[in-house]
Amino acid sequence: MNIEKIYEKYDGLCAYCGQRITINNMQVDQMTPESMEYDNLMPSCNTCKDYKGNDDIEEFREKLKTIHWDYMKLSIAMNYGIIRIFPFNGKFLFERY
Repeated sequence: MNIEKIYEKYDGLCAYCGQRITINNMQVDQMTPESMEYDNLMPSCNTCKDYKGNDDIEEFREKLKTIHWDYMKLSIAMNYGIIRIFPFNGKFLFERY
């Protein structure tokens, strides 16, 4: 496995959320669990890797589509403009490349 090549796939960005990552804090994620083929290995930030866990890409996508409902419980913060909630549009960074 060539870590540098995986890191450079998306120009130093997490393949999922697009956050800038360094090669030292990058996590290598298997988009489809248990497949170590190069096309399946994605550079990932710690947050996405932890939240995705062992989900395949479609399970992860569905999890993200409903995550904003958990934050809806923070309506007071929204009322004060502390946070704004935007539903996940269903597209990962690697799908926009």
